[in-house]
Amino acid sequence: MTLLHPLIFFSGLAAVSIPILIHLLLRRKRRPVRWAAMRFLVEAHRRRRRRRTLEQILLLAARCLLIAVLAAAIARPVFGPEAGAGGRTLVLVIDNSLTSGLRDASGRTTLDRHKQTALELIDRLAAGPGDRVALLTAAAPASAVITPATLDIDAARERINAIEPTDSAMDLAGVLALLPGSVEPESGETRAVLISDWRRGSGLGEYPDSGDAPAPPPFPVRITAPAADDPPNLRLVSLSAGRGVVLPGDPSPASQAIATIVREGGDLPEARALLKIESIGRGETMRTEQAFTLPEGERSVAVPVVLDLPGQNGDDEGGDLALRAGVRTKAPIDAIEADSTLLRTIRVRRTVRVGVVHARRGGGSLERFDAADWVRTALKPDPLTPIEIREINAPGLSSAADLAGLDAAVLTRPDLLSGEAWAACAAFVDRGGTLVIFPPNDPGAQRWPDAMRTALGIETEFSREPVLLDPPSTLEPGPAAGTLPLLSGDLAPLAGGVTVTRALRAEARRDRVVLAAAGGGAGIGAFLFVPRDRVWVFASPPDTAWTDLPAKPLMLPLMQEIVRRSAAPVGAASSIAGTRPAVRTGAVELIHLESGSRLDLTAGPTSAPTRAGVWEARGARGERLGIVAVTPDHRAGRTGPLGVDEVLGSLRENIPDADVIEETGDNDARLAADTGPIGRLFFLVAAGLALLETFAARVASRVPGGERIG
Repeated sequence: MTLLHPLIFFSGLAAVSIPILIHLLLRRKRRPVRWAAMRFLVEAHRRRRRRRTLEQILLLAARCLLIAVLAAAIARPVFGPEAGAGGRTLVLVIDNSLTSGLRDASGRTTLDRHKQTALELIDRLAAGPGDRVALLTAAAPASAVITPATLDIDAARERINAIEPTDSAMDLAGVLALLPGSVEPESGETRAVLISDWRRGSGLGEYPDSGDAPAPPPFPVRITAPAADDPPNLRLVSLSAGRGVVLPGDPSPASQAIATIVREGGDLPEARALLKIESIGRGETMRTEQAFTLPEGERSVAVPVVLDLPGQNGDDEGGDLALRAGVRTKAPIDAIEADSTLLRTIRVRRTVRVGVVHARRGGGSLERFDAADWVRTALKPDPLTPIEIREINAPGLSSAADLAGLDAAVLTRPDLLSGEAWAACAAFVDRGGTLVIFPPNDPGAQRWPDAMRTALGIETEFSREPVLLDPPSTLEPGPAAGTLPLLSGDLAPLAGGVTVTRALRAEARRDRVVLAAAGGGAGIGAFLFVPRDRVWVFASPPDTAWTDLPAKPLMLPLMQEIVRRSAAPVGAASSIAGTRPAVRTGAVELIHLESGSRLDLTAGPTSAPTRAGVWEARGARGERLGIVAVTPDHRAGRTGPLGVDEVLGSLRENIPDADVIEETGDNDARLAADTGPIGRLFFLVAAGLALLETFAARVASRVPGGERIG
């Protein structure tokens, strides 16, 4: 047996001495006073002495036992295999994800309630000898705040009060990985309590499979009861711009964006809202506002907006610009403010630098136009086009330095590249460059695809010899046509006017095909595909003996869009809070531009920003390596409730004994140990002893003649 409140029990045992002292004091001797009738009472007392002594002993025992049993009942004894000797360990896991920022009508956040529940659980630990507390936070990436468990209960309370909400989702897989290490071996009785509202934003069953399933925790785990309400909320889930880079003279679609707002909650009334977009990270600030209406009953609303971007004649090095969009409404329909904001990066440039890798320099007459001439014409149709072209001799390409400073490289003679040249191309792509590859105008066997596949890590299989198409095939958009969003609307009619008479057959993944041969084209399938990020491969060279693409209207916008996209920032348009962002090679630290807080990227794969905003990437020498826009994880803003069975069913895949913790009163959460029946039994015994004490007191108070004294 062990006690949840041992101090109360020992204090009660000490109180047993009170009736004993009273009994001893009442037995002190007094000076006898003789009077006439005394001899009759003395004679009766002698006859009943033994019985009176027994009655007094029973009365004293009843009073002592009554106090001891009451002390034991209040101290809450625990019996069973888990009631071993030594202190107990309580592992608290607090959900401080974006969902915990939900505010109720009084303005109190869910995280405030979580922290109150945690403090109440610590209070019920009673701070007995050897009791310990461990503390984890569940927001991605899950963090061990206090591990292993500490004896300093007051310090645990302070750390709980210091927990702040994040902009990331819950990381339950990370929590399960941290639980075993939160306690030391042979820590005695250990309990863990996961404190969360368990809404749909908790992502139960949605976290990615990281390989082997985590082992079940070696101690019982309980959870707080899931919330049952369905509060309203607005989530700004996307801000899709035309492309990630804006150049002088770009058409208006390049500066257009579409913001997508998703609503949560049981009721969806009509409401007016305001979309605000501002730039961060450069001296000149842009602000755009767009009022719109949230129709009644509509859960998803798309709001188009034109971005008035500053400094479109930015410097040659490229100006990274962060856009922060936010939705505001006066109506009480947004319970979580954090997920109403979204950030993404965009680059403002004056020029795009493209290298054309070919076998000769200069142009020629129309009759002698080769692939490099067609490419140069498509890239620089007039002097005002913001594209700079560098000529590179294919046989002379030998190192990554030959491609330094370029945004894109177009290979028209890949057959002339050496192994060192292909390694340089691979390093160029790894640094964020874009590679556009055309096969050479050679009707014979093609051997360069093998070198390309090895150097770039491409799995696509190519035919050794070109396929002659008779009749010629036309082109049609493939599943990956959306890779060119500014061109996708006109891609079908433009591609339908292009014919292909000869091409290499490529077995590309269907979801990577941008342009395909209509009807299969005698088996060539893909005409333009993206086998890996920032690598574009054509099945035919820009040569009229293979295809009339160079002479068709599609050639110019197609090449323009491919190379202009190459100047966009490396990685995703924005990083999600709680996940490691895509940064340039060599970045070792992120600095939050608004708060100045720092994040060490060398601390391990779990080092990830949990706070939304604009972060600056720094190298080992403190050099600036661009900015990273970290946006809140809008998936965590789903406020819909989950049923108890649904939550437990998902948790029990990794926690077989998961159950809901008992609750009484106003969030009076108790430890998982079941002390109720034992406590009630002790109170019943105490009631019986009270009756016995009353009866014994009445009997002991009677005089020898049978009348009560007093």
